Amino acid sequence: MSGAAESGSSLCATPGHEAEPAVALCLTCGAWVCAACRVVAADAVARCPQHVEDGPAPEVESDPAPADESGPAPADESGPTPAPDDDRDAGLQTRLTGLEPLPWEMPERYGPVAGLWQSFLVMLRNPVAYVTRIPWVRGDLRTPLVFGVTCAIIGQVALVLWMLALGELDRHLGPLFEPLGVDTRTGVALSMTLVPLLVTLRLLFFAWTAHMLLRFFSLARRPFESTLRVYCYAAVAQLFHLVPGAGAFIAMGFSGILTMTGLRLAHGVTPVQAMLGMVPYLVGILTGLGL
Repeated sequence: MSGAAESGSSLCATPGHEAEPAVALCLTCGAWVCAACRVVAADAVARCPQHVEDGPAPEVESDPAPADESGPAPADESGPTPAPDDDRDAGLQTRLTGLEPLPWEMPERYGPVAGLWQSFLVMLRNPVAYVTRIPWVRGDLRTPLVFGVTCAIIGQVALVLWMLALGELDRHLGPLFEPLGVDTRTGVALSMTLVPLLVTLRLLFFAWTAHMLLRFFSLARRPFESTLRVYCYAAVAQLFHLVPGAGAFIAMGFSGILTMTGLRLAHGVTPVQAMLGMVPYLVGILTGLGL
């Protein structure tokens, strides 16, 4: 299902531009905007002309080159600017935000290890810029899923190793395996083999539930893939489990921030509206099933 189908229209909502194809969603009001009226501020987030003051001042561009007096420039025959649901390569992402997609989304330039690490560094430097660099629709569920599952596995392994090093493994996980008559270390080793499958199912279920809630209230302006990408790339916060002690709390906080920001940017909703899409995340936190 395309993003246009989700929104009911992929045309600009700005008066006077209604016939122009939309290329982005205003972060403040969620309105579709075309290439002519889209304003990208210094935070690389798109807004409509009415809400450009909500963001930092746009970066000042250099003076344009002198006009060529040899004659009018040839007409652009490449066709209209594609709508957000046509964002299936790095080109549109760069044109809309001025930023390249996340390193993980460019395997031809980065290997899996470098792509993961560089994406994590992007998030550390600027969480909003990190979310802005997520390509929302590429017709590819595997890439974000592998990213989310990999981060979750690293986080879970780190958490278990820290418990083991601090002598807390039996106290925290022992009660889970005691009814089964299984030694804690054996139970942990066996359960870790199921982590990839369980995390994959959890990401798919959380994203599907969030998307259905947004759709029910007519707030899903992009397809399910975009919501899934929010949850998968928010899983980068699980790498904070590498930090002993406070890592779990840092991971929880960053995961919430990334999920909230991602839902706002992906669907052009307000913070209150984005809370609908965060219901699975919040329930997961309360039940201990969250990422």
